[in-house]
Amino acid sequence: MELPHVGGHCSLPTCNSLDFLPINCPFCKARFCGDHRLPLDHQCIAWKSRDKQVELCPQCQQLVYLENTAPEDMLEKHTASDCQLYLYPPTSTTMPNGSTAIQCAVEKCRDLNPRIGPAHCVACDQDFCLKHRYQVKHSCPQLQIDPKEARRLAAKEKLAKTFKPSPSAPTTIKPTSITGTKKSSPMVELMKIKAKAKGLTAVPMASRMYLYIEFPQDSIFAGQQKPMYLDKYNRVGKTLDMLADHGRVKNENNLLLSDHDEVKKQGRLKKVTKV
Repeated sequence: MELPHVGGHCSLPTCNSLDFLPINCPFCKARFCGDHRLPLDHQCIAWKSRDKQVELCPQCQQLVYLENTAPEDMLEKHTASDCQLYLYPPTSTTMPNGSTAIQCAVEKCRDLNPRIGPAHCVACDQDFCLKHRYQVKHSCPQLQIDPKEARRLAAKEKLAKTFKPSPSAPTTIKPTSITGTKKSSPMVELMKIKAKAKGLTAVPMASRMYLYIEFPQDSIFAGQQKPMYLDKYNRVGKTLDMLADHGRVKNENNLLLSDHDEVKKQGRLKKVTKV
């Protein structure tokens, strides 16, 4: 949606577009959009009287003019000043050497765009670029602080003076160091054992029980804790037989202890740890 009260329309009949920052041609004094701001872009009728004196800077795309100076020297001086001096049309800001430039009132600021123009502060009566146009940005001496903000700052300062920190009290709280290893959650442990567990593939997923199995010394997994899954609906004897086969343990659990005392020493699983 267009806003006719903001900016202005381009004076070129074939364009007539609304530009929020229109530019006045320094030769014919008509108003144009950014695409038709240059004299050759809108076929300026007053350009012929200045076409041999005014040059277009290839870097900043602005018109440059310096009286009684060759075009090459004029562009060289203009670019040496970071495209700040000898702009056309001349501005009201005058340098000590008599040359013209557009400057922001903030020291060492050269961000004022000549095509946009300066922003005038009515409080301190100075001109600034768009970056420093607000009173807070250019530290305006006439800056009026919000009463609520002033009261808040005054209260904060008073509290800081009244409630001073105790010199004996520590200023910072050091985090307590953890000497031991942090215990993992049961869910994390279950995920780890599921990723490594071995067992019979015929056992349904819903019937699997995940355990860490520690085998005896005569097993091929002696001294190791192997993650495995078992069928939780199987009898204990059948499960022990399966584990003995898996670890290649001598299986004599079908004998009574009175018949074979060596069963106490060999052929039995050492430890079963449930997760």
